[in-house]
Amino acid sequence: MTTYPFWIEHDENNNPQNYVWVKVDSIPASSTKTIYAIKESGYSPNGDNVFEFFDDFEGTSLNTSKWNEENTGGNLTIENSQLKISMSASTSGKIRSIYSIETFSSGYIFETRVSVDTVSLPYNSMGFGTRWKGFSTTTPTGGLCFGDYTNGNNYLGAYYGEPESYGTVEFLSQYDGFHKYSIEYDSTDNVIYTVDGSVVYTKTNTDSFQTTNHITFASNSHPSFSYSENDELIVEWVFVRKYVTNKPTITVTDMGTYYKIDITNNEVSTLTGYQVAIPINELDITSTDESIKFTDTSPEQPSEVVNKALHFSHNF
Repeated sequence: MTTYPFWIEHDENNNPQNYVWVKVDSIPASSTKTIYAIKESGYSPNGDNVFEFFDDFEGTSLNTSKWNEENTGGNLTIENSQLKISMSASTSGKIRSIYSIETFSSGYIFETRVSVDTVSLPYNSMGFGTRWKGFSTTTPTGGLCFGDYTNGNNYLGAYYGEPESYGTVEFLSQYDGFHKYSIEYDSTDNVIYTVDGSVVYTKTNTDSFQTTNHITFASNSHPSFSYSENDELIVEWVFVRKYVTNKPTITVTDMGTYYKIDITNNEVSTLTGYQVAIPINELDITSTDESIKFTDTSPEQPSEVVNKALHFSHNF
């Protein structure tokens, strides 16, 4: 019997939301793999075991085995399972940011739940980057990210640009409070930006990007501007998962005492160590601490084996 690690996505109030993510070892090409979910004790959610990169900011300090930090001003705190990076109104030409020690090329998806305050201070950002250095140094960012820039509108933008340049921004809309942001970076250098599951911008043929990128979160104060209010970027969680062009089809069947989950691989190659998204409402998940055994073995199989064994003995 094989069991699979899982993690339950949640909002800023720790309420289950959207999906439970399950890392499945192998899903054959153009085939359907069946796994089972049984609610029983002894199985805890663990994002580190599911994703290529993960942090939900437990504890009170930055995990230095995952992150490096740039610090020329501002504040960084971790409390109530949230990362908070802030700049004061009196700060100018400063940067406070973190960037992952691990780097990623194309073929991955960055996802995070973040509140970006775009009241007055521009240049909060999150996403894939060569390393966010900020306006106080000579080496700016490159890569793919969401960022806010006041521009008279306090809009969030989709940034894309070459290394050693600030790149280009496509202004999107105003997003107040917490939202789920995603950047899909495929194997042919095409990028899809989504907010709360809806595509907001697509950029094609971005072959000028770095082949390796950190995960970055930053708050910046431009030296040419002055600000009237403080600013804060709040991160609930972040993860990186594998990208595929044709996502698997998931079918969940309630079997009464357990759930049968059919995962159809729509790719022509085997998916290995792939993160499968299962809607939480399909599994009736009510807590982020819910204990669930995900396995490749049906709960009915042991009794079926016993029945066959008894039948075989009876024939003798």
